[in-house]
Amino acid sequence: MNEYSVRETKSSRLRARLDHPVVDADAHIMEALFVLPDFLKQVGGPDLVARFEKARERGRPGRPKTVFWGGFSGSHTIGRATTMLPNLYARRIEEVGLDFCTLFPTLGFGIQVMPEDDVRAAACRAANMMYADMFKDQTRNMTPAALIPMHTPEEAIGELEFAVKELGFRAIMTCNEVLRPPAGLVGAGPGEMQYTPIALDSPYDYDPFWAKCVELKVAPAGHSTNYSGTHGSPTNYVYNRVGLFATFGHAATRALFMSGVTRKFPELNFAFLEGGVWWAVAMYNDLVEFWEKRNRDAMIEYHDPANI
Repeated sequence: MNEYSVRETKSSRLRARLDHPVVDADAHIMEALFVLPDFLKQVGGPDLVARFEKARERGRPGRPKTVFWGGFSGSHTIGRATTMLPNLYARRIEEVGLDFCTLFPTLGFGIQVMPEDDVRAAACRAANMMYADMFKDQTRNMTPAALIPMHTPEEAIGELEFAVKELGFRAIMTCNEVLRPPAGLVGAGPGEMQYTPIALDSPYDYDPFWAKCVELKVAPAGHSTNYSGTHGSPTNYVYNRVGLFATFGHAATRALFMSGVTRKFPELNFAFLEGGVWWAVAMYNDLVEFWEKRNRDAMIEYHDPANI
């Protein structure tokens, strides 16, 4: 696409009037699926390709309704091509009035929560190798985010170190929660899995992972597509999608706060993507109000037996 001519647009004219850079903190990649198998083979051989495809195709009864062809069609084909071709992406950034963007995976949403431990870890490794290779020549105004599997702190740390130290990533994508079998349930089927936070009530201590993020100077960016609970209709995608990212960002943030993560790692920044900011303002207000009513001194005074 080197022959593509960059056009002046309303966005680029607006950018020219600003005296500060414009950054897109959540641009996206639409992966070319025919490329990934080459990297899967590098990580785990041809067998991994077959197991990966089987894992992607596996469904479960009562699966929530998600978007179907909307992500793969449309009349604005240059837009779709842009998200797949790094050189074209870099040339068109000027058209939309951007100076820099962080590129997050799209295929990665599903890879990150695959239930098979070895397939998930290997597929994340292969995807990160693919992203690093795709964008190695486009570091001036864009950077891809590495896909970090979060089922255990050990696998998260392992991929984080590889992505940052070996592949040179400067941004990472975590998830806001992990799909696990209910506590004490052995041999749980796909339909019995539950979403659990990576902080409060987690069966694992993720503090070593947060410490590693501080050491490597990367900010965990939580991005969820986990359709469940009040976002789990099997028939209506719009019902599931409205408020989805805000809901899971809210849940993840309060779990981090209630677990003391933000107190233990005050220098660590977190990002919660595509959910707006209104939920964070509301949660901050709630935390202040609950503290006023539920702090230790207030509770002791209110429930003093002498007041009965």
